[in-house]
Amino acid sequence: MGPSPEHQMTAYFHWLQDRGVLYPNIPFPKAPKEPELLDPRTCRACPLEQSRPGTAYAEGAKEAPIHIAIFAPSREAASLGSLFSRPERELLGNILKALNIEKDQAYFTTRLCCPLAGGDFSVGDALNACRGLYDQQMAGTKAQVTIQFGGVDRSTLGKVQQKDSCLVLTTYSLGALLQKPELKREVWQHLQQIAPSLLTIPYC
Repeated sequence: MGPSPEHQMTAYFHWLQDRGVLYPNIPFPKAPKEPELLDPRTCRACPLEQSRPGTAYAEGAKEAPIHIAIFAPSREAASLGSLFSRPERELLGNILKALNIEKDQAYFTTRLCCPLAGGDFSVGDALNACRGLYDQQMAGTKAQVTIQFGGVDRSTLGKVQQKDSCLVLTTYSLGALLQKPELKREVWQHLQQIAPSLLTIPYC
């Protein structure tokens, strides 16, 4: 990502001043500070940080036309600092291959950066605490189709929703598919609902 227009303008004013076109007593705009990026590894916003073996964050290019989202990483994945455990990554790779989706055509995110844990805590509080990190992952994305693996709202399971210009499908989590392989047939039926839309993406 290149410098912002504000930084380019400030550099230009410095260039003019260095060449005597602008005198030192003539003010020129100051470049705004770049926003400080949030780091999930230092987050202390909710009780999940007390038991997490590690954290996960987005992978891939934000400009990708397909968005693959999970609700939270597994403990095994988080211990690797990854969105996916090795079995989950292999399973997801097979799903993407069956849909003719190349890895570089997808952007991968997680709603929660820490794995879920037992005990007395509110998933809603965790979602609110992690909102800034999620918004940071999603800023500037250009997805046309989102596939959400897992979630807390069972009413959206297997349904396609239109959100702005993006189609969103929610299905079972990858962890659930690994624990119950019999769900794969149902998930494939879910995915067939968006398969025609994938064909309309220019380089999908």
